[in-house]
Amino acid sequence: MKHEFAKCLGLVSATMCYCHSHGADDFDINIKHLDSKTTAISISCEIKNFKEEEIGLIRKKLDTIRQHEVEEELWGLACESEYGDELMLVGSMTDCAEVSYKSDILNIKLKRKGN
Repeated sequence: MKHEFAKCLGLVSATMCYCHSHGADDFDINIKHLDSKTTAISISCEIKNFKEEEIGLIRKKLDTIRQHEVEEELWGLACESEYGDELMLVGSMTDCAEVSYKSDILNIKLKRKGN
């Protein structure tokens, strides 16, 4: 698939935009190629007093079935979405997502397999 690294950066950007809109500070980003086709993305940020309900909403939004057939169109939209929709786009472009929150640190881990 074309522009695979750019798509990963779009996923990072959309996730960061969502977190920033909820008061995130001090981002740590890690993008690692696990093998020739799989990329792991880890985003950590500080959000004070993040509500447990919001963690559940993040998990729900990221738990979207990946939509290979429309990815080319979706990845351009990921940074342009508003009101939390960007996480549903992120979910539809990733194969796996994990979310945790401890000591005011939100951790979001994504895995994406290229074609």
